[in-house]
Amino acid sequence: MLAVFLLCLLSAHLVTSEDEEASPKPPPAPLECVTLGGTGKVCEATQTDCVAIMDWNTLTDKNSSLYYGCRNNEPCDRTFSFSIAKGKRLALSSACCKTANCNQDLVVPIPSASDMENGLICAEGCYSTSDADCKGVNISCTGDEIKCFNLTGKSDAKTIVAKGCGTQSVCQLKGTVLTIGGTPYNVSMVMCEEAESPVPNSSNQIHGKSSFLLSLPTIASVLFMKLLC
Repeated sequence: MLAVFLLCLLSAHLVTSEDEEASPKPPPAPLECVTLGGTGKVCEATQTDCVAIMDWNTLTDKNSSLYYGCRNNEPCDRTFSFSIAKGKRLALSSACCKTANCNQDLVVPIPSASDMENGLICAEGCYSTSDADCKGVNISCTGDEIKCFNLTGKSDAKTIVAKGCGTQSVCQLKGTVLTIGGTPYNVSMVMCEEAESPVPNSSNQIHGKSSFLLSLPTIASVLFMKLLC
């Protein structure tokens, strides 16, 4: 009798376990993050992080801004800067977290960039809405900006292209979202190469050597006169 009771109990347990395994688990509730203005926003299913972004933007107008919102699960805690011309720069830092409305308490480091030239140059610096229109001249790099970069980002129907000097972390932006002036751009392309030291002006060198050679007879005459005296 006891054996029959245990068998029935075991069968009921197995049926319950099978039912539990067969029942699909409900999807996790979407994350909610604080957005600009302090209001909450329900994120999309692919957005798993809350983010706070601070930037110093002088690409077009000089301003500093702090943005809040949702973000895809990608490397987030980062700081970088790039320049397209003297005094034209974007410096940005960001921080992320993964719980509801946690980004309102995030401490974002102030982005910094130096104006001191580091002796390197890049062939072209520009910022435009198309590669064909992004044409510039040589740019002197500053601070930690030791890479020459070419970046393309897209947001809906809008495209941006930027070229110039950038920090090492700029080269890792492909596939991430870059926020400029509150607009998020999906970075589809980044190409980088080492910034170079400027090549000395060969014509000046030749001119210097020629001047020295032309002055040799005069120097020789002065020395000869001194020997006679």
